[in-house]
Amino acid sequence: VPIDGIGKSFIVESENYTLKFVITSVEPAKCKVVYYDNPTSPTTVVISETISLNRKKYSVTSIDDYAFVNCTNITSIIIPNSVVSVGKNAFSGCTNLMKVICFAESVPVTGSDVFEDCPSDMTIYAHDIALNQYDLYSPWNEYEIVSLKPKLIVNKENTSSVVLEWEECGAKYYEIYRNNKFVTTVITTPANINIRAS
Repeated sequence: VPIDGIGKSFIVESENYTLKFVITSVEPAKCKVVYYDNPTSPTTVVISETISLNRKKYSVTSIDDYAFVNCTNITSIIIPNSVVSVGKNAFSGCTNLMKVICFAESVPVTGSDVFEDCPSDMTIYAHDIALNQYDLYSPWNEYEIVSLKPKLIVNKENTSSVVLEWEECGAKYYEIYRNNKFVTTVITTPANINIRAS
């Protein structure tokens, strides 16, 4: 995919939906979600923590203003730890959005009316170490907040390696630690993905 440089955009197509990203920084490599193609059937959207492009990994750090506006067939969305901000009206009019699963260990900064016209009984699933923070900030605290409890996986051959696993809405999210130090996070994405210039 011949894409490089700030402001360049690319499309990530999965089996059920399409996401558009824009590069916001080259060093370090960062991008943001700017657009979502509303599917015809109810679906869970998984935002990857990183997107590999031209042998470079771009960290997904933000969701743009109006990125998912009026996407009525989203039933749940998974936001990775890499996301630090969610733009204004990002999920406005997502009238069937019932679950927001946010793995961010620091509460993402939000613009105005992020969840305008979303169901009042929507649930926010938050990383367990940040649960109290989510309770302090609007719009997160306007909804029921539930802790995401991880499953601990210990490598029996190498006890210095520990993995925490969460599974929600058909996607898996992992945090990997070695010698009690955080190494990386991994989030599963739909199996069939195509990346192309937009």
